[in-house]
Amino acid sequence: MHLTAASEVVGPSPRLCVLRIWPDFQGYGFNLHAEKHVPGQFVGKVEPGSPAEEAGLQKGDHIIEVNEVNMQDGSHAEVVGKIKSNPGMVRLLVINKDDEEFYTSRNLIIHNGMPNIVTREAKERGVNHMDFEDEEEEEEINNNADEKGELSGLQEAVPHHVTQFEI
Repeated sequence: MHLTAASEVVGPSPRLCVLRIWPDFQGYGFNLHAEKHVPGQFVGKVEPGSPAEEAGLQKGDHIIEVNEVNMQDGSHAEVVGKIKSNPGMVRLLVINKDDEEFYTSRNLIIHNGMPNIVTREAKERGVNHMDFEDEEEEEEINNNADEKGELSGLQEAVPHHVTQFEI
């Protein structure tokens, strides 16, 4: 099979998601998963209100590059290692399954030099990023989130054929 760079082809836009660690949020707010016998790593759950959500990551996205290094067929350990190699920020080039099919069906390589990449960044923010009218309002928001399980850190059940890792 002969692969060609997709630089000259106008097709669906891969997304460059720039995630930053926030002082008031643990991690980037997404997890990776991989299915046996399927190459590559994919985005699993994306936490609401997380840097991952703000940067545009979506469940099911295929991770093509991490910090401008091709990881399209990378193992779980390789992708996680590359994500952790630059503490505080990571650049993920991703594409959803339907859009990826456009490129693979034409034997085209998705890469960071493509002119149609859409970039979305999680903004930097300090610890006091939200201004509440009073402490009761802040407590009410936190209590409501906890009642929905958003603060509990519970993970969804994962089928045995899927590997998952919280990032």
